[in-house]
Amino acid sequence: MTFLAFAFLAAAAAQTPHVAVVYAVRGDVRVTAADGSAAVVSQLTWLDAPSTISSAGGARVAVAFENGKRFELIDRARATVAADRLIRKEGTVRELPWVPPLPKLAPITVTAPVSVPGAARIRGEHKITDLYPRNDAAAIADETVLTFAAPVMIRDVDVTVTDAEGKVVFETTTSDRRIALPRGALKDGSAYRWSVARTDDAETADAQFVTLSKEQRLRRAALHDALKAPDAEQLALAAAVDVCLGLQREAVAELERALAMSPHDAAIAQTLAHARETMSR
Repeated sequence: MTFLAFAFLAAAAAQTPHVAVVYAVRGDVRVTAADGSAAVVSQLTWLDAPSTISSAGGARVAVAFENGKRFELIDRARATVAADRLIRKEGTVRELPWVPPLPKLAPITVTAPVSVPGAARIRGEHKITDLYPRNDAAAIADETVLTFAAPVMIRDVDVTVTDAEGKVVFETTTSDRRIALPRGALKDGSAYRWSVARTDDAETADAQFVTLSKEQRLRRAALHDALKAPDAEQLALAAAVDVCLGLQREAVAELERALAMSPHDAAIAQTLAHARETMSR
């Protein structure tokens, strides 16, 4: 089965108003767009309306819509993807229990700080690395944790977070490589830049990120409340949502849990590998 690159999925999810996501797949499953072009479906493939999804003999696929409706196609089945459900169903197409409406699958729109292309910007000896969140990553305002790597020779560093207007919203001097920001430091739906600097100012690294909007945060919380004892497929659904939202760290954690529950699931293993690679860029 062909696997689409995780980074491509994340970028596509942020650019197109998709209506549904494939969160579990086994065997040969394909989607045909309105223009007649067809593609192999992989885990975390996003679906547009109208399109047609079909499963071959012995295959199975599970789909979740933004409104919370879920369906599965088993064996030789096909259906048309509409804006909020599957229609024109043929073969074994079952509706699964609903989940709360998913967070909006559109990109987060904020006024960003001064743009820095590519990965985290580093000035100095390049020993402060792996800042997260960075690039296209997002965070939940009151659950934001900043992490970075630095050799033991660099003990204390100055960590500063500024908002889109350049106002300092958090700063500390610490030897920790993991900093949990206090509740209330960040706002929903906002853009931030954060920096790590040696106290002797010999090196500075910085990156930027955004926080989820209030609606996205609340819908995501409702989904997780509904999945209090999730199985591997439901964790994959949570991960798919987090990929779209830019919550890379959270998606990796969910996929790790899913793989622990289903260690022989090749699709989950591949998705997790790509998720880790995306985080490390």
